[in-house]
Amino acid sequence: MNEISNNKLADMIVSKLIYSIENIEGCRFDKENFEVVVEHSSSDQRAEIENVVLQLISREQSYRGFSTKILKDNLSEVTVPNLHEDLSNIYSPNHNVKRGVALELYDSLNRLLQKVALKHTLDERKYSSLIETQVLKRCGYIRSFPQNLFMVSEFPHLLEALDQVEESGGSDSIARQSKFSLSTATCMHCYAELADREIETPLVITADSNCFRHEAPWRLSSYRLNEFAMKEIIVIGEPEFVEAKRKELIEEVWGLFCEMGLAGKIESASDLFYYSDDTGKSLHQVVKNLKYELIAVVRSGTESFSIASFNNTRSSLVNSFGIIDPNNPILHSGCIAFGLDRWVYAVLSSFGSTPSSWPNKLRELLL
Repeated sequence: MNEISNNKLADMIVSKLIYSIENIEGCRFDKENFEVVVEHSSSDQRAEIENVVLQLISREQSYRGFSTKILKDNLSEVTVPNLHEDLSNIYSPNHNVKRGVALELYDSLNRLLQKVALKHTLDERKYSSLIETQVLKRCGYIRSFPQNLFMVSEFPHLLEALDQVEESGGSDSIARQSKFSLSTATCMHCYAELADREIETPLVITADSNCFRHEAPWRLSSYRLNEFAMKEIIVIGEPEFVEAKRKELIEEVWGLFCEMGLAGKIESASDLFYYSDDTGKSLHQVVKNLKYELIAVVRSGTESFSIASFNNTRSSLVNSFGIIDPNNPILHSGCIAFGLDRWVYAVLSSFGSTPSSWPNKLRELLL
């Protein structure tokens, strides 16, 4: 499509097209032919797809993109394992079930990352999978990331309504939206807990919860899931403290990653804000190095994915939630987030499902 002026724009179009049309089977940018390729099984959908792509091009046409910064990289020192083991005996075809060694590995990695967290704080939390939708509205999450949300519905506790459920077998028309959504990020619970309070800083909290993202079905995999376990370290304090703690944890987690024998890099990143009006926020994140991601590279480099992120949200979230420290007029916050399921897959897809064949150092750390 000749309206696409550069590769960065094309990547942005594809990243939003994923969430902008349903019932497709895939989409990508063909750099050789300079066109967006959308896989679909219905010829009736072609006109709809073309219309959506043109709308996205129109909205994003001024986008020029920005270069990411590689902070750390061991790909020249560590050989990415050439592993092609079939892990179907561990993961179910729909990716909703993990078995055997994956469960043992999950527990081991959870303990290992908890040790990292407890070096920095003994203040621990375990949060619910449900979060009040109002919390997500308050901080602007819904406005920025509507593509991620699962909303929760419920049948009214009313005799007439429940009788209708029995008669209809559970018609969707009887259900109503509840005040809850499924949690999208562990840290949101922490900010909600501290909302409209005076606190003493610096404050460091480690927290766990299951989180949910409304992924396109064709993108789901053993590491990209609708439901996943997230561990976070949330930091609140003076700007210098938050950034120093983030840098300290970047060094510590990178050291652990390399010690485990995994291959990858830490690079600057940005969140996928859905609306073009928010493009400046993504640019700000990258230019100011406010977000870094730890990328694991596996299967001879054919797969790569983020397994951790290191975020400095500055004053945006503490201000949104009315969190103050009378002794520190300027508060910032940040979070370090670990996707536990992705760490599990990174190990299995790098070294296989037989622990006895893993590198000795990895076995020492995990077994």
